[in-house]
Amino acid sequence: MNKLVITSLIVSIISLLLVIGGILFGEELTLNETKEMLAGDPCKIAEWMKDNVRPIHEDFQYAQTPQKTFKYKKGDCEDLAILVQYLIGDKHQTHLILWEGTFNKTSKHYKKYGKIKHVVLAIYFQDSWGITDTDKFIYSFNSLEEAILFNCQMRRIDVVKAWIVEMYRWKIDKIETVIGY
Repeated sequence: MNKLVITSLIVSIISLLLVIGGILFGEELTLNETKEMLAGDPCKIAEWMKDNVRPIHEDFQYAQTPQKTFKYKKGDCEDLAILVQYLIGDKHQTHLILWEGTFNKTSKHYKKYGKIKHVVLAIYFQDSWGITDTDKFIYSFNSLEEAILFNCQMRRIDVVKAWIVEMYRWKIDKIETVIGY
């Protein structure tokens, strides 16, 4: 087995043991203990997110703090991206990315929704760019643009624009255009 599979398996077992221990002894790891356990590794964090945090759909209003998302174990796209960014800390370069586009005709959502806005976290990891999107971490892209376009392609989205964003008072503030005008 390769190192990534073994690492994921170990993280899953540790997560399961911690959950069982928390149930049996009424203890749960704090956000900072979880951050320390995951050690800023995007692969471990994606696995932990898949096992512990439920993605929900909400309209863009205000983002939750990482503490609230951790406490309630659920959040929408920007809440999850902010929590992952917090868990990574300063271990890797990260950017919150807001992209908007339209579902392409091959998507089951094409007629119902049409346009979509979505927030993901871009991470520079092992000399390449990657995207973490809810519970997935996909990397090995040469550029940030390539990573974003692949993420949209997986979701059957024709991307129109993408921005690097920051949160200001828990609202999204566009700071730099990556794709589009």
